[in-house]
Amino acid sequence: MTNNLKILVSGDVEGKLDQLYTRVKNVQKKAGTFEMLFCVGNFFGHGQKAEDEWKKYQTGIEKVPIATYILGANLSEHVENFNKDSDGGELAENITYLGRKGIFRSTSGLQVAYVSGREGRESLPIKDNHFSSTDRKSVV
Repeated sequence: MTNNLKILVSGDVEGKLDQLYTRVKNVQKKAGTFEMLFCVGNFFGHGQKAEDEWKKYQTGIEKVPIATYILGANLSEHVENFNKDSDGGELAENITYLGRKGIFRSTSGLQVAYVSGREGRESLPIKDNHFSSTDRKSVV
């Protein structure tokens, strides 16, 4: 018997966490339980509404219904939302920042290589929201 791993992947969330997790709940009602959600792109948004939504999840007022793994900031103004530690870590219950680069290994055996941010130019200093070609090469 084959045990299929079911994962969800989302693009830019832009701070619309209520919308994201409502959609996840609806998908799970129709298709069954998924093990995890990967969010790539901009997870955090701009403005007071996005900040207020994040605070609800960060403080536990709202519960995250699925293990959620996010990549680092694409925009310099979002860097402050992430752990300064490049190894990543939990930002809220069930929301984990993977880190600047690495290989994620789930308990079910899934392996995902990743780099966070945008690719930087080799001729410029690498900023907190960029990765270098050396970073990219280190995970392949």
